[in-house]
Amino acid sequence: MQEVYFHFNLCSISKYQELPDVEKGEFGISGKTHNLEDISKRVEGLSGKIDKELSKCYGVISPYVLDFYKEFPNANCLLRYPWKDTSSREKLIKKDMVFSVSHFKIGVNALHKKVRKFSNEIKRLKDEYGTGTWTRNLSRRDIKKIAELLPDISKWKTKKFLNVKKRIQMKYKIEETELTEAIDKIKEHLEFSKCIGIEPRLKFLQPRDISSMIGTIDSISEEEVVSDGVEGRFRSSFKMGEIMEELYKKDPFLKFLQTLSYEKLVELYSLYKFGIEHYEYLELLPEVEARIKSDFTNKIDIVDHFSGHALHIVRKGIIVSLEKLGGKF
Repeated sequence: MQEVYFHFNLCSISKYQELPDVEKGEFGISGKTHNLEDISKRVEGLSGKIDKELSKCYGVISPYVLDFYKEFPNANCLLRYPWKDTSSREKLIKKDMVFSVSHFKIGVNALHKKVRKFSNEIKRLKDEYGTGTWTRNLSRRDIKKIAELLPDISKWKTKKFLNVKKRIQMKYKIEETELTEAIDKIKEHLEFSKCIGIEPRLKFLQPRDISSMIGTIDSISEEEVVSDGVEGRFRSSFKMGEIMEELYKKDPFLKFLQTLSYEKLVELYSLYKFGIEHYEYLELLPEVEARIKSDFTNKIDIVDHFSGHALHIVRKGIIVSLEKLGGKF
């Protein structure tokens, strides 16, 4: 079960499928081994090939596994090949085998916490490597640190830049070609590019569009801002006989949305969704935009839907995304 569990989870990290020197059936599922010690060493080795943080997590699990193997070397065989008679059983279990139940319980509880941490790290790495921001020997976190070490792009033709590159190569033990690959990713990255002096830019929205939206929301009373939709924002001022269509025409936020092009509306709504759904990586913003385009194929639909949200949540979601984006936004 251990080999199936680790194999399934490690396979979920996209980098696993990209490793050229890893045999994809190397946990014994292919029938090579059921030996617990061998499996543990394979898991530890592969974890290191995928990500050094994952290797650290398994490094604290391995002693527990190997200690169990040392005490019960045939335990895995007992589970896979149950004995049929007394003589078979006695070959696999010593008659005088005794252990402390309380000590075993403490060990199992400690191991459970470490395995859970390992599983959480796998989940995090699945999301991180899913962004595509990595190279063979550099994780997304490594590339972010490299971006912070690089000078402003305006100084890349100086000797200082060459010296920094050499120090980075030595620190991460990588060839120049891999560093160049990482730098190319940094230049195109919405978040990391600002480290080298490249202001992040959205394709259609301009800073003035954002400031206009914030100003529009701030001009609306607090009672109306926390209400849902146009009807909610004008419920307090609704007069008998007043036509709802007239209320819609008065709504400042709706009027602002109508001034934007379809492309700008998609970007604005994507920033809102990105912020309130707590996405961690900006690389996923295009995926959010693709989903918005699929759900709303024209300007009228997206305006009608977007204007129906409580404005304090809209403002919060967009601000969260813009803070992550940085730059002049």
